[in-house]
Amino acid sequence: MGNADRCGGTHHLPALSVFTAVVSGCLILSTVGLNLLILITIVRNKSNAFKPVFFRAVLNIALADLFTGIIVDSLCFNFVIKEALGLSLSQAEKILSHLSFFIFSGVAVITVGLMSIERLWALIKPVNHLKGQELWQSVLIAVATWLLSIGLSMAYFKVGYIKCLVVFASTTVVFSFILMIVMLLVYERKLVLNRKKRGSYSVTRSGSNCRSSRHLSIKGNLSQSGERRVTNTFMLMLAVFLISFLPTVIMIIYMNNCTKCHCTLIHTMRDLTYLLVVAGALMRPINYMLRLRVLRRAVKKTISGISCIASEDNSKISEVSIKLRSST
Repeated sequence: MGNADRCGGTHHLPALSVFTAVVSGCLILSTVGLNLLILITIVRNKSNAFKPVFFRAVLNIALADLFTGIIVDSLCFNFVIKEALGLSLSQAEKILSHLSFFIFSGVAVITVGLMSIERLWALIKPVNHLKGQELWQSVLIAVATWLLSIGLSMAYFKVGYIKCLVVFASTTVVFSFILMIVMLLVYERKLVLNRKKRGSYSVTRSGSNCRSSRHLSIKGNLSQSGERRVTNTFMLMLAVFLISFLPTVIMIIYMNNCTKCHCTLIHTMRDLTYLLVVAGALMRPINYMLRLRVLRRAVKKTISGISCIASEDNSKISEVSIKLRSST
């Protein structure tokens, strides 16, 4: 690899820089806002619904995605603005931009790996899964994911940004694809077993109390519906990784092996690869809120609570201003 190096690290295409800057600015606002909202909602909510391992993992990913919006997206915005103005980027800015991307994205990928274990366990042992996880265990696992991600990201200093990104993106694509296959196979097998159990259960309960049987059936269906939503959310999360990283791998390999490509195409693909991988930090919280009803309801309560506090503050300010006017 390295054919793209002939085009240099910067370009003189103001339209491309403006486009990337606008997209980066939108990503900063939306990524930070949505992930911060999810963090506040899960941390402040004392409901047992957020105690399962899945939501603790969502909290850790939301934290990593929040830092992606604050640091990685902001550094990308800074880079393209300087590029448009013809200003040079310092080596420290380049290292911070690349390293922060690998660390925060690595946390998300590692946490998703842990979530896959949790989802498999939820399908195999649903009763034990509902017990949740102690707070100290969640903190220990979260710290371990960050330390592991930081350790793996140190390979950047050894192999460089391009090779590290290719390895990271390729590994993420393969990892996500394998997990999707495994989850689909286990999920389908679990559905078949549940159908058989429900059939045998209805036969054995045919002469017993119909009311209690109906109550248990409704309760079981609600639990299965919730688990199905969580599992589908996880599957969509894997799809987000594929959508973000598969085109990235293809474009990086292509632009670094294309000897006759115009530099305009090379720089356009360079910006697109970066925007694609950081856009995952925005697509994940959107996925949570669209698919998880319990989280969506809690987020609405959080927003209404914030708006109530803001309205109370405004009313107090208006009262103070009225008193000041009357006194004068």
